[in-house]
Amino acid sequence: MNPENKSQLPIGYWLKRADEVITKHINRVLSDYHLTRFHWQVLNMVHEAGIITKAQVFEAMRTFVDAAELDSLSSVSL
Repeated sequence: MNPENKSQLPIGYWLKRADEVITKHINRVLSDYHLTRFHWQVLNMVHEAGIITKAQVFEAMRTFVDAAELDSLSSVSL
């Protein structure tokens, strides 16, 4: 894509690109701990809620992960 056409792209394109860049950066920073952005999001939800069910976590995260990914997130040992 040439530079002139990029200014014509819809906002959704730029939001998706920004999200990809943020995720890539956070994943790189957290990789030493064997964590990802989604792991951090779940841990942050638990921290903020104190007590939260897996169903509540899935409800909040369902836009970002499917049930199998959520299961993998919940099996992280720290």
